Amino acid sequence: MDGTYHSRAQVGYIGNCYASATNFTDFAYQVEVTIISGTTGGIWFRNASSANYDAYYFYIHTDGRYDFLKETLNAQQTYDATSLAGGTSPTIRRGLNQPNLVAAVARGSTFYFYVNKQYVTIATDNSYKSGAIGVSANSTDTSGSEASFRNLQVWQL
Repeated sequence: MDGTYHSRAQVGYIGNCYASATNFTDFAYQVEVTIISGTTGGIWFRNASSANYDAYYFYIHTDGRYDFLKETLNAQQTYDATSLAGGTSPTIRRGLNQPNLVAAVARGSTFYFYVNKQYVTIATDNSYKSGAIGVSANSTDTSGSEASFRNLQVWQL
């Protein structure tokens, strides 16, 4: 739509869109994220199976917060989200319709995150070694969510 890719999520859901033909281990990945409605949008990566959404997620929020999460499908066939890092950053442009350049660098079990070309945080986890990349709108709050994505780039390291 208008030269951008859009992801929408109904209330209580995550709208994931992934590039199924991708499989990255160590990489740098960036995309411009604009949250159109709701509060949350971002990227996900190292999804090893198209049957589920076990992966890492890096989200930004319209209030300036960020989260790095690990999602895991449990025995009840629901997802558990484990927070690996989070906080606020003055580099995140706040509010709706504000473009933010979001980037992740993955090297083994270490992850570096940037917003608008500024370092935000580092985290470590060794659960997922490689897999597909994608984009996501998250609507686990009380409203639906829509985010647009453009200028996606990824480099293998």
